[in-house]
Amino acid sequence: MKTVRTEWLVEFLLSRRDYQTKNDVMARRAKTMATLSHFIEVYDAGGEAALGAALDQPESRETADLLKHMAEHFKVPLIDLIRTRSATAQKRQASGIY
Repeated sequence: MKTVRTEWLVEFLLSRRDYQTKNDVMARRAKTMATLSHFIEVYDAGGEAALGAALDQPESRETADLLKHMAEHFKVPLIDLIRTRSATAQKRQASGIY
């Protein structure tokens, strides 16, 4: 009897952890999509200089540094990388993929 209760408790705790992990992932993805959309809007409105200023803002520093590194590594223009990542994120959200 004790084993059944223990198994149930473990399963319950794991399901709660999975639920929290899913919520964390979804929140992070929403934030990333908003940041990418912001970068695209800034670029469309003000060009390369405005995008550079937006990338230097403290609240977007982590994402900006990652994007800059990826663009340099793959040898693609930064705005093309941002647009591609944004389109991929929108497709993933539309398909309902966790």
